[in-house]
Amino acid sequence: MDKCRPSIGSAASESVKLAIMHAPDDIDILDFTDEAESPLDHLDPVPPEPGPDPEKMLSLLQSEIPNERTIASRAFAEIQDARAVPALIQLLSEICPLMRVSAAYALGRNP
Repeated sequence: MDKCRPSIGSAASESVKLAIMHAPDDIDILDFTDEAESPLDHLDPVPPEPGPDPEKMLSLLQSEIPNERTIASRAFAEIQDARAVPALIQLLSEICPLMRVSAAYALGRNP
């Protein structure tokens, strides 16, 4: 037995022998071209999800429920609609810092 190699079980020693047989520069062992195809390769592309409805989000900016106002302000980070700007400016004075940050971000993304 080689003193440089630790004693290992028969299955493990077989894989060590196989690894030693290949030269370190031999990259053919990493060639997976035959196995590269997967059933997932043939899936149809997923269509993009529709964005939030601007009309609904405009009404939610005036909602009495704070979570709805936050959701609406986040939506206007994706939707560019100048009609939302006055309501987003009002949200900058809200108590909740998350709502203020969402409104500020939406204002930065709107004309």
